[in-house]
Amino acid sequence: LWNMLPPSTARYVRVAVDPNDQVFEEDEKTGAVSNNTKEVKIPFPELAPILSFNSTTGKVEGRIENQGDLNTSAFIIKYEWFNNTGGSAGTQQTWVNEGVAVGVAYPIMILPPISATGLQFTVDHTFQIAEWEESNNIQNVPLVDISAADQPIKKKVKKPKF
Repeated sequence: LWNMLPPSTARYVRVAVDPNDQVFEEDEKTGAVSNNTKEVKIPFPELAPILSFNSTTGKVEGRIENQGDLNTSAFIIKYEWFNNTGGSAGTQQTWVNEGVAVGVAYPIMILPPISATGLQFTVDHTFQIAEWEESNNIQNVPLVDISAADQPIKKKVKKPKF
């Protein structure tokens, strides 16, 4: 049996049996394409943050989903809060000691600092978990009620009486 770990950056393993066509096979008589090669996806966890600001509660709410093929071990969540000038309004970290199982969501609900107007949320910023895709671990969350901001302001206009 083959017993070798692939490099940490590998995402697929391609195995070829008889790559130099040394063995004559039955399907080769008909000129069919040989089935001597198999490509296998290497299973990885895939953490994905899905967050938004709830203007009713004043909290950032959402979840981290494991959309991959393997459960994760422990990892750290990093919260970087920003004020209206883009300066820092504080930083927090939270350990997720139990990890996240495949198909399970880890709930997030946090009250921002009073001076914060934005959040940069990072899952596994220390790269403890090897994932299928590392570039989707950051989500920026504006701390405004977007639905209210998109509504036109209605002014009452008095009609003159004649």
